[in-house]
Amino acid sequence: MGRRSKREDILGGDLEAKEDGDVYRGPIKAMHVGNGSLVIELEWVAKMTPGKTGWEVFTPPEGYSLYLALDGIVQPQDIGQNRIFYDMPGLGHATIFPQGGSKLEPAKVKGLNLSS
Repeated sequence: MGRRSKREDILGGDLEAKEDGDVYRGPIKAMHVGNGSLVIELEWVAKMTPGKTGWEVFTPPEGYSLYLALDGIVQPQDIGQNRIFYDMPGLGHATIFPQGGSKLEPAKVKGLNLSS
């Protein structure tokens, strides 16, 4: 039986994903496994596009959840400071920053309104 560990520090941390030069980032609300996928739910998502200045609010067409097929994920790697890095074949790569790690401040995201 494999070793299991609790990483409760991930909830409330940030997920940063890079795809085709664009960078997406947001705070992690929940994570669970369902239907052969790792599901990462985010509170909101910001996007930084090459050639533009700063972060802008981004509303993904599929909502604020990222679905990663478990059979397609390259084994996640601990890259120090409790950060987790993984490749998403055909999509790009992502880093999970735990609570207390690197955090995108909501005030730096153009168009983000958290009052609703």
